[in-house]
Amino acid sequence: MERAKFDSSRLNKDVSRAHLALRLCVGILLVLNLAFYTRSAPVLRLVELTVCREYYATRDPGLIGSGGYVEEKSCKVDQIQKKVAWLFALDQLLHFCCDFVATLPLGFLATRVGPKPVMLLNFTGFILSWAWMVCVCYFYQIFSVNMVLLAPLFTVFGGASHVMTAIIYSGAAMFTENRTATFSVLEAVIQVSQLMGPIIGSSLLMLGIYVPYYFIFPVALLSIPLTLCLPHRALSGDLTKPHLSRQHSPVRCQAYVHPEEQHLLSQDPSSTDQRYVRVEGTEVSYSGSHVIAHGPKTPRLRSLRDKMWADAKHFSKIFKEFPVVRYSYAALLVTTLGKQALHILLQYVSKRFNVSVAQAGFLFSIKAVVALVLYTLILPFAQRIMGTDSNRSNIRLARLSIVLLALGTSLIGISWNIWALIPGLVVYAFGFGFPVLARSLVTSTASANNIPIPLLYSGLAIAETVGSFIGATVLTAAFTGTISQGGVIAGIPFFVCAFFYGLIAVPTWTMNLNA
Repeated sequence: MERAKFDSSRLNKDVSRAHLALRLCVGILLVLNLAFYTRSAPVLRLVELTVCREYYATRDPGLIGSGGYVEEKSCKVDQIQKKVAWLFALDQLLHFCCDFVATLPLGFLATRVGPKPVMLLNFTGFILSWAWMVCVCYFYQIFSVNMVLLAPLFTVFGGASHVMTAIIYSGAAMFTENRTATFSVLEAVIQVSQLMGPIIGSSLLMLGIYVPYYFIFPVALLSIPLTLCLPHRALSGDLTKPHLSRQHSPVRCQAYVHPEEQHLLSQDPSSTDQRYVRVEGTEVSYSGSHVIAHGPKTPRLRSLRDKMWADAKHFSKIFKEFPVVRYSYAALLVTTLGKQALHILLQYVSKRFNVSVAQAGFLFSIKAVVALVLYTLILPFAQRIMGTDSNRSNIRLARLSIVLLALGTSLIGISWNIWALIPGLVVYAFGFGFPVLARSLVTSTASANNIPIPLLYSGLAIAETVGSFIGATVLTAAFTGTISQGGVIAGIPFFVCAFFYGLIAVPTWTMNLNA
């Protein structure tokens, strides 16, 4: 009886800690994305001003006012806009390279020690890279504008945006069974940030070019104390593995073990206050909420290199054996490629329709309103009416979403003014559930087959990095190549996105995507 009470008390404690961890993940995602989307319009205008200032310093110094200010309408020259576009594209490419280099090592680290240290590395480097860009533009008399390209160096050890997304999502996935609902909440948080961020950023930008940063950096820095409050590791296996019996499972917290080592596990029933397993001589105990390794008696994976190599082999095996994993990686690659269109949308609207960057920034709020309704109302409602088989409903919704993405980008491309662009943006936003559904499909596969989620999400981050790399290069080249053209030709970057969405629509509609 006392033993049952002890197990029940410990389980209740783990459940409450899991709820706290999920709330912390939501808070972290909120502050980082709010800072990120608030920064979109201000950083574009800041870099544009710095390029504009250098351009006119040798051509028409009279246009440069006090404090180095140049009227925004004078900065819409094709040469200036092309350089701004390529600076941002190169900055993204370098960030993606850092993401690519850091993703797998950080994924292995997260698998071994939990997501918390990786989050701290990532967030610190990301914020420092933002600060560097502001410093270069503020001290324009000392630094060339090209020095902004050094900003990605701060993210070498912690990765950039895709590592950030992957580690937060994988951290949240460890503490919940209903991952589609959890991912929808996280995506809704991102959309709230996309709704509020551009409004705040554009409004503050109208007060002064550096004013937004007095809001951006304090908000972003809140991510550090929130991360410090997170548990180091996932909690009880019961919380994330519903197939385990809570009454009969002797081991309440299960550390991940490679499949080839699982037959070596044996339970030591002699302990009452700790649970023991042995992995070929290595004794591991569970006490409270901690997994304690008592040291290898016959060490098998003695070095970090051996562990990483074992994880890499296991990852390769997963990729080959599960078609859903391959499909999800391709789907995330294409959708991330397509989302690079949003990075040029602000500059595209400002240049093509002759409006200020601050005014163009408000368009992102329209998109965010639609996406917020999608994540908080439409997706949950659609999953309820489609029945209890969440995997099947996810597949149906994914098929509809990819069609909306292709249609929306096509409508944006053919728009002839802002009012014609808005319907395309709305249709495009209604397709934003596609990456959420793709993540849910691959996570369901991971859960059903005992695949470690951090390792799987490292692969997703690589797919997103590759997609972003291709998208930033191709779409920036398309944008700068058609920047001086009018009409439908100027919309070629968005037609390119529609083409790639069409490619991934084929397997989405034809493959068997069941876990």
